[in-house]
Amino acid sequence: RVQKDGHSYFGPFIPGGAARHLLRLVHRRFKVRQCRGDISRKRAYGCIYYQIHQCDGPCSRLISKTAYQRQVSTAAVFLRGDKKALAQRLVDEMRKAAEKECFEQAASLRDLIRVVENHAPLAQTVATPRSETLDAFGLIREGGRASLYVFRMRKGNVVHRAHFGWEHLE
Repeated sequence: RVQKDGHSYFGPFIPGGAARHLLRLVHRRFKVRQCRGDISRKRAYGCIYYQIHQCDGPCSRLISKTAYQRQVSTAAVFLRGDKKALAQRLVDEMRKAAEKECFEQAASLRDLIRVVENHAPLAQTVATPRSETLDAFGLIREGGRASLYVFRMRKGNVVHRAHFGWEHLE
């Protein structure tokens, strides 16, 4: 549930499997931590995710706070679905890395650009002139078939959608 607690919330991702897929991508490609350790205390060694190269080790302070915040910020842009801005940001970082002759970092960024271009969530295509709360219905009937679409919008965002179909109607 979305709460007014200062945190960022993303979604809904329809179908539900899309949320799990995007979460795995965020952990693997953006290296956002998934361990539940206390990051206020420094560990002597990185967590298991650090050891299998799915995390840069913020729980062990193996990455600076600003560098990790940049990773989280990049992942948030990805989850918001802003492909163009993120791809441009990553291309700029890739070029800087290549100029500094950090070719492994540049190659990693190139791979991340491909992930963003192929897997970024779609921005919502339903919009209202203001942040409205409403339910929208669309019904079509053709011959003996009918379809009903239901969209539930809260504060201007689609929070649920459903489709119902019938055949052999008299």
